[in-house]
Amino acid sequence: MPPGTQLIEPTAGFCVKSTVKKMTSEISKSFFEQKCFVNICFHDAVEKPEQETVTGPNGERGSNWKLPYRVSKLRYDRDNKGTLCSTYDVVFNNEVQKFLVHAEFKKFVADTAVDGIQQVLAEQKEKISMDYKVMQNMNCKGDIPSLMTIKVKTDNPLIDNLDLDNVETRLQKEIEKQKDLHMT
Repeated sequence: MPPGTQLIEPTAGFCVKSTVKKMTSEISKSFFEQKCFVNICFHDAVEKPEQETVTGPNGERGSNWKLPYRVSKLRYDRDNKGTLCSTYDVVFNNEVQKFLVHAEFKKFVADTAVDGIQQVLAEQKEKISMDYKVMQNMNCKGDIPSLMTIKVKTDNPLIDNLDLDNVETRLQKEIEKQKDLHMT
């Protein structure tokens, strides 16, 4: 493993289904829609959530949350009809699970996960719909979440500031090259 990284095996929590608009042509600005599954997962290596009690201007008390997460790389799967679909794992700290008994908090976690994927997709000029459905009979698309490499704090500020998303191994480059050859 590269310095400043850790390989984790997240635990599945629940799954949401949405759609992604993917660009087919930059010139004509044409898009197609594809199903997208978001696995909400958990692991202790992700930073813990933080809750802060606040008082609003009307005197009502509420909570502000800091909810750290990590988004996996895209992986492809097939839906029940055999159609190609996108799948992402979004990993939160294990402590988040104890609050999922509250429907509003579960929606907050799902919204945060979908928004995290939206930030990733925006780089490719793609967009995920915020109109999603929590899957009742599926905890994880693909049975188990994929292994994930995450950035961890070290004593070296150079390593801590390294952008892992822009670092590709030779194997990853070769896989992308083969995918491009076979997809076109």
